Amino acid sequence: MGILDGLEGFMERFTPYLNKIVIFFLILFIGFLVGKIIGRLVRKILRDIKTDAFVNRTLGWKLSLERTISSLVAGLVYLVSFILALNAVGLTTLVLEIILGVFVLAIVLSFLIALKDIIPNAAAGLTIRQKVKEGVKVKMDDAEGKVKEVNLLETIVQTKNGDTIVVPNALFAKQLIRIKRR
Repeated sequence: MGILDGLEGFMERFTPYLNKIVIFFLILFIGFLVGKIIGRLVRKILRDIKTDAFVNRTLGWKLSLERTISSLVAGLVYLVSFILALNAVGLTTLVLEIILGVFVLAIVLSFLIALKDIIPNAAAGLTIRQKVKEGVKVKMDDAEGKVKEVNLLETIVQTKNGDTIVVPNALFAKQLIRIKRR
């Protein structure tokens, strides 16, 4: 009888967890089903009132506002059902903290990637401002023209044809440049 007692004890301890898992997936299933239905309903309503045609005619935008709004509504229902499912199993706080941490990490990484371009351009811009003045004719590898503006991140050159070339300062500083004095 020892094996049966052990199995019975295991089932008594495991059953609450099994119930939570079933409730979690049931809430998710119902939430995703309701989200899909509501998303399609919103899209049908927006299509019936011709939202895309109105936005295109009024603002000149050629985007599918109907699809975007219906997807956002469906996504909101999905998110609410996910949070309710997490709450049912008692993991809401932990998972939301993890999601928030990942979101903050993504923002920090995006900022650092942006700095990768900004810092070299700014450093080169400070050097270029001292050497190259507006109105000076320059010849780079592929183009020739007058410097219209030197700002912190880029140099704007106007060619003889009237074209405007925007050159990042890091690239401008690396190219072989001949300066023609007036």
